[in-house]
Amino acid sequence: MVTKFKLFENHNSSPFKDEHELKEILLKDKDFAKGDVHQAIINIMYDEWQDHKDWGYDKALNWFGEEYGMLPEFCVFLGSYNGQVGNGGHAQYFGNGYASSESKGGFGDYRDLTKHEEFTYLFKDLGIDKIEFGKEAYEVANNFNLEFDDEYETCYSCDGNGEADCDVCNGQGTVECGSCGGSGEGDSEEEDIYCEECDGDGVLPCDECGGDAVMRCDECDGQGEVISERNVPMISHWDHLDTKWYEVNDSFMNSFNDYLKTLTLDGEKISDLVKLSKDTQGFNL
Repeated sequence: MVTKFKLFENHNSSPFKDEHELKEILLKDKDFAKGDVHQAIINIMYDEWQDHKDWGYDKALNWFGEEYGMLPEFCVFLGSYNGQVGNGGHAQYFGNGYASSESKGGFGDYRDLTKHEEFTYLFKDLGIDKIEFGKEAYEVANNFNLEFDDEYETCYSCDGNGEADCDVCNGQGTVECGSCGGSGEGDSEEEDIYCEECDGDGVLPCDECGGDAVMRCDECDGQGEVISERNVPMISHWDHLDTKWYEVNDSFMNSFNDYLKTLTLDGEKISDLVKLSKDTQGFNL
């Protein structure tokens, strides 16, 4: 009996395309012979990608879905998600571009979760979220979202100090005494008489800065930082999702691989194809 995903219960469509070719490729794959159906499916895309050096991840993934169907495409989405999150959390998954509309590795300025949304749509459309082992995994993936906050950069006016030279005294802290014109001398003709206003110094503390020579920087309002023209993702909730994924990923990935073996490909149960592949490749394993 053909095992179908929920999406395909009411018609004769299959989550696979070109099933005969897909089967023939899998039968020759060593991971498939060892029972790792999920990895064997992923291998097909990455092998093809190696033959097209001009392809990016996006083009390779689109090709794979068009060539072999929704389920193989989902396998790649899942492999990328699990590998990236398992290695460095959702921040790495996002930062390396696997969740966004375009992937440029760690060099991109990513603004969306378009690919991750496609992943969760497939998760749900294929009915994997309704299977017992898939519920918790889907909940984690579906709760991954993206909000942006202002990005701050060092204030160029004060170099991050929050202070700027006083405009009145030009950063000196003092101004010329108005009574003596800066000479320090009094107005008496007698010798050794000094200006009483400045005690003969010729300068007075600057009223504007109180003699400190600096004032609060107007550009950053004394904060040392200003809002840049960019914004950054708010990632405070991602740590919680990381922890949840670490708790479920091993069990989910193993269960998902076992589930793949219950499906039918080109009229044959995948578990039987795994056995056939193992028997024919046994001497090479």
